[in-house]
Amino acid sequence: MCSYFRAAILSPADRGHLHFECIDDCFANTTLGDIQGIDFPGALAKKPFSNVWSAWKIASIFIRNNIDMATKMNLCREQKMMLDVDALVRVLMVAYNTCEEWTDFICSATRITKHAPIDTYAVDRPYEEALRRVKEAVADMTRRNRPAKEGPMGFAAPESARMLEKDGEQIGIRARVIVKFGQLREVVVEKAFSTWVIVWPLDIHTDQPDIEAVALAAQQHMQAGGHKVTAWPPLSSYNRVKWMIMSKLWKALDDKLLACAGVKKMATASNSHIEENKIFIEEGTPEGAGQYY
Repeated sequence: MCSYFRAAILSPADRGHLHFECIDDCFANTTLGDIQGIDFPGALAKKPFSNVWSAWKIASIFIRNNIDMATKMNLCREQKMMLDVDALVRVLMVAYNTCEEWTDFICSATRITKHAPIDTYAVDRPYEEALRRVKEAVADMTRRNRPAKEGPMGFAAPESARMLEKDGEQIGIRARVIVKFGQLREVVVEKAFSTWVIVWPLDIHTDQPDIEAVALAAQQHMQAGGHKVTAWPPLSSYNRVKWMIMSKLWKALDDKLLACAGVKKMATASNSHIEENKIFIEEGTPEGAGQYY
């Protein structure tokens, strides 16, 4: 359904226009009271939603918390304009959840390049900001609702944990020693595991395609309901220089995967950082516990 595009909206007949109403009249039974987080008094909550523009104008008055209800009612009666981005976000969420045409538009549009003025008001910038925030909220809800994946635990282990390749099965862990991103690329696509514990390889000569493939496979695993735990390999005086160089990549991978992970779908075990060529390691993290591997 969702093909991405930049929207130039010039007519009320265009999907995404603030006056747009679909042929199925999806808002027929929708009221202002359906807008979450805004208190509409008495019968005003039963007033028809009508369309996004109409609801936005009224919601922008009643979302304010710096004026009393009597003043809000007076502003509403006089049809004062005080367009508020937060109010539009809430109104768009109602449209997203009520009308399939609006669902499609919000999923599909990447930005608002142009929207025809309404009643001489330019709405392009607040609309684009609100659309961005709604898309972020929808993406977050999608991540939260991903189902949990069932299966064994996979462990992409550093070389110092080689014994786990043999003994890990006894405690429910299927371990594979990984020293290069190319190797990790081959094993991380395994979809049977409910959880992957990955110790990032200390691979100074890795290739960009391998890194991108690993990141993509990790994202897809979490999208399918899997869980991820990442850690950095043990630090020693022998690998210090390489470790410092690779730490930038490991941190970037952690941040990228965390950004697309759902709630409780991913954990990172490292909290190390480098300042003035000195490595600061949090006590108890894997990179400082090589003797336990």
